[in-house]
Parts: sequence; structure tokens; C-alpha cells
Amino acid sequence: MKRKTCTLALLLILFMQFYLIVECYAWGNGGYSSSPNTLKYGTHDWLAEHALDWLPNDAKQWIITNLNLYLYGTELPDNGRAPDGIGDTGLHHIYFSMDRVLIDDVAARRANATFNQALTFMLLGDFASAAKYAGAMTHYIADMAVFAHVMGSSTEWGAEVHHSDYEDYVGKKTSSYNSEWSIYLSFDGELRFITAYDAAIELAYDTTFDRSGRGLTCVWMDRNYDWSNPIFVGRVLESLNLAVNYITDVLYTLYTVYTTQTSSEAFTLTIYVYYANTGIHGVTVRVDSIDYTTDMEGKVSVKVSPGNHTVEVTSPYSPSPDISYIFIGWSDYSTSNPRSIVVTSNMTIAAYMQPTPSGALPNGGRQTATVTFAVSGLTNPSPARSILVVDNQFYGADQLPVTFTWEVGSTHVYAWAEIAESIVEDTRFRLDSVTGLSNEPLGYITVPPEGGFIEAIYRTQYRVGIGAETGKGTTNPPPGIYWFDAETYLNVTAIPEPKYEFKMWKAVATADVTYDRYSNPTIIWLGGSIDIVAEFIEKFDYHINLIPSSISVYKGKSVNVSIQVERTAGEARWEIRLSLSGIPRGVSYRFYGEPDYPPFSAILTITASRDAPTGTHILIVKAIYSEVVKEAPLSITIMEPERAWYENSWILAAAFLIAIVVIAIVLWKKV
Repeated sequence: MKRKTCTLALLLILFMQFYLIVECYAWGNGGYSSSPNTLKYGTHDWLAEHALDWLPNDAKQWIITNLNLYLYGTELPDNGRAPDGIGDTGLHHIYFSMDRVLIDDVAARRANATFNQALTFMLLGDFASAAKYAGAMTHYIADMAVFAHVMGSSTEWGAEVHHSDYEDYVGKKTSSYNSEWSIYLSFDGELRFITAYDAAIELAYDTTFDRSGRGLTCVWMDRNYDWSNPIFVGRVLESLNLAVNYITDVLYTLYTVYTTQTSSEAFTLTIYVYYANTGIHGVTVRVDSIDYTTDMEGKVSVKVSPGNHTVEVTSPYSPSPDISYIFIGWSDYSTSNPRSIVVTSNMTIAAYMQPTPSGALPNGGRQTATVTFAVSGLTNPSPARSILVVDNQFYGADQLPVTFTWEVGSTHVYAWAEIAESIVEDTRFRLDSVTGLSNEPLGYITVPPEGGFIEAIYRTQYRVGIGAETGKGTTNPPPGIYWFDAETYLNVTAIPEPKYEFKMWKAVATADVTYDRYSNPTIIWLGGSIDIVAEFIEKFDYHINLIPSSISVYKGKSVNVSIQVERTAGEARWEIRLSLSGIPRGVSYRFYGEPDYPPFSAILTITASRDAPTGTHILIVKAIYSEVVKEAPLSITIMEPERAWYENSWILAAAFLIAIVVIAIVLWKKV
């Protein structure tokens, strides 16, 4: 990290040193992104994205699918303010002595830790999180191409003069994928199998000493800082290109390790570490440059491809201050460590260690502490599935709790499975919370002097299958397979298509599940698993017809109208009743043959009293089915009743006149 000096008071000097360790940054990130969907592009993104150019499609497709998360991850080592930020800017350096001895490998160890985090997520099937941590890994490697990151006040080179100005200038040339300097990148022609640790070390070594022998060392670059000098610029481009090639190699290694450990064609290599035929727990075993930790039996099991592999047991190993072991040989009598083995089938080999005299470590001893991983909330878990990964070693629920003895201050990667399977059908467990040394479901921990524990708390879930009759409707939640927490309420709503209506729920459920089959929505109490399907029926419709639709009636008389109720769609679930509105005074009515299920005929009898008003009136006949009402108008004309001939005065007058005329004629003839 970039350092500055100052001649202020001692307190200010100490404060400034602390501030610089925390706040110094590497290649530019283009600013900090508010989320993976709103990326700010900088040099770290440029290096990481171009590293994908030379990878085979199958080795990079999982990153391209999660490209935003991959690029977002490149800024996390600098950004401690993001929810998932790392912000360990004081660990972005590697220092060598003048006689080329490695004296501080902290950035390489961080690169290795994030490599292991990415691999852990890949093995768990979480490629989105894996891409993010792969991006973070590239940051630690790429920083080693900056001469300021291999110089410092504690080194024999002294603190650098140029840092932020150097990175700012490079940032302007690498502000997008197709930026000005992209044309200077070239593939070295080889995809190497190399660990993130070794890649960071090799790149830092070249930046420090210039392996070509031209003398373009970190000190030369700092003292000859000049963008108009073609030698200086050429060395910058060379370092950038070297960084991209190293990142490509490490990403290739990451994918190769993943495919090897998940391949059906791979063999299982099992390594035991023993003292007097007793397994030693917590020993680091390196297989092809990847670190694993022995379990309680002193065992490590790794999936490997057929062929040659390199195996190494960490020696010396100290599980506690008063106990230490050193490697003495292998079960096949080889004493090489590391050693090469040829795997042609599933293979088991043992390494033997013995205590050093008086239990003292040759390097003076290191303090250790124990960390226990425990789990609760699991009933009848599946023994065939792992729920915990620690330093790339898998553990099932039946192996927990497990306790590790680790060096104080050492960093270890762990991940709890988000989902744990059960041997009970249609039941599983969801990771609810994590307590102890970390509250996160995955990440890395630094072992404190007092040790501690990490406990994962799981919650039971039941399978819920939700369905609906095809073409007739859907549901909310949509049809599908879901998992919901046990002993909770779940609302499910049936949503019919326009021509249909909800009928009922049809379900297959365990005895402890309750629901109302005719309610919509229905509320399910999840005491177990359930498959529930919404059934629909064609929406009922009908019409009414009046025969006749226009009538006349005399006062004091009655008249009948036939009402025809016909079904046009669906089936009626309730009877239809009839009513009449718009009735004038003095008029009464009665229905015969209703209510009923359609189709049916009913008779409406209307009676007009002598007080009923004459004239034409419009009545409304209504058919009522739940909230669906059909109406038909009925025209009725009320008339005065017809009189007898003798009741009409004009007829009587006429008859009287006719009688007089007849009498007169008779009398005239007699005269």
C-alpha cells in the first residue's frame, strides 16, 4: 500500500500511518458501484474482463452468465462500505528482500483465500456468488503489477513516490473494455495450472526485480516515472499484459479443479495423516496446489482426474502450543514431501508424522485455538448430503459438531448449505440464521486467541405443489412447486379465466394440513406437505324470454305471461328466482313455477283492479342468480271493461227513437 511520511508530532505520525494502511487503493475501480447492476468501470474491471478473452468457452461461460457480479467483485477488496464489501486495503502488497527472499506474502494469501471461497460456492452450485469472489480474487493478483504495491517504508526499497498519479493515468487508458490500451494485450499461448497464491507471488517478483534482466525494477519505475519515456510505458504495458495472463491461468485452474471434483469420470484420492495409527485432525494437505484440511479421522478426500498429481502435507504442524508434529514418510515408503503420485483408480495413501522433541516446533511454536462448527434444527437429515464446507472439505449433518484446532490469526473459508435435505419425503430444511464467530452463512473467519464456535440454525420446510386446471385459470402464487416454512399460514388464490369461475380445491395433503376446499382464497396451515389444485367450471349464464312481451287487460280482469328461463353456458349452482318491478297501483301479480334451476318455465299472472289506471305501462321482469340479474321489459295496457248494450245511453236513445218511428208508421197505415 502506498505510504507517506511526515515530520509532525509522534501522535500524528502514528495516526497517518494507520490512515494510509486503511485508505490506500490499488488500480482504479472507476468509483464504487451502488449495485452489480450499476457498474462503474475501472482498471480492475478491464484486467478481469480481458482475462476471459483467452479462456475456452466452457471455462468462462459461468462467469459470462454472471459477468456483472464478477466485475462488481473486483472492487470489493477496496470497498469496505458495501454490504458485501471486504475493504482489506492494508493487505494488498507482497514484499521481497534485496536478496530476493519473500518476506511478506499477505496479498498472495488473500488471493488464495478468495480462490477457495469461489471454489466453495461452485461446489455448492452457487455460481453467482462464485463469480463475485472470483472477481475479488483477480484484484489481489492484479495489484501485484503495480510497482507501488511491492514497495513500502518497511522494505529495503523504501516508500514509493508515485502511486495514485500512476494509477489515475492508467485508469484513463483502461476506462472501458475497448479502451485505448486493449490492443496491447496478447495471450502468451499457454493455459497454466497455477494457484492464485503462486500467481500473485510470481507477478510480484517480476514487478520487483524484472525477470528479463533489463533492470526495469520497481525502484527504476518509481525513479524514472515519465509517460513520455517509451521504455517506461513499454514496461507498464508489459506488466498489465502479464497480470491479465496470470488471471487467465488462475481462472482456468479454478474451473479445472471444479470440473475435476464434480466429474463422474474422476477418481477419489483419499489421504490419511497418522501418528501411531491415529488420525491427526486439522492438518493442511495440499493436492495440486489446493489446500484441504483433515477431518476428525485425519482424512482428506479429493476428486481428481486420472494421471499425475502432486501431494504435500504441511510440516511442521502444531495443533496446540505444547504439541507439534513433523512429517516422516508415506505408507508406500516414499519420504518426499511434496511428492508425485499417479492415479488410475480410486486411491488411498497415508502420511505419517511424529511429535518433535518435547513437542517444540522448530520455528519456535505458534499459538492455536479451537473453533467448533455445530448445527441445530435438523430432524432426520439426509446423511448422503453435505451441509458444511470448511477449507474445501465437506461435512454431513451426522459429522457435526466438528472441532478444528487452528493457528491463532489464520484465516479459513466456510460455507453452510442454504438447503439441507431430509430422509422424510417432501421435507427439507432452510438455513435460518448463523450465530457465534460469524453471523454470515458463508465467508471466512480469522481465528481469535480464545477460539469460539459457529452454529447454523435450520428451519423445517414442507413441499407445496400448487396447480390449476389447464386453460381454465391460474393461481396466486402461480402453479409450481414451492417450499414454505413449517407451521405457518399460506394464502392461495384461484384466478379463473373470463369464461370460468372457481369451483373448489382438490388436494392431497398430510394429516396435519388444514384448508377450506370451497373458500377462495383458501388459507392453508402447513403442518406438512400438500398438493393442491384449483378446479374451475364454465361460468354460468342464461337469458329470459317473455311470451308475449306485450299484453292488454281490462280493469277487474287478469292476464297470464309465460316466462322462459334458458341456460346459455355453464351449470347453475343455485336456483333462479323472479321478481317484477314498475308495478302501477291497483295492479297485483303472482309467479307460478319459480324459483327453479334452468331451463324452466314460469307463469306470471297480472290482475288489474277497477282502480288501476288506464293506459300503457312498462313493467320489468327480473331473473336473479346470485349477483347476476337479467331483465326483460313487459308492456301492459290497462283498459276500461266493456258494458252491456243496455248500459249505454246512446243505444237506449237510439232504440227509443226507432220505437217511435215504428209506432208512427203503424198508425199512419191505419189511417
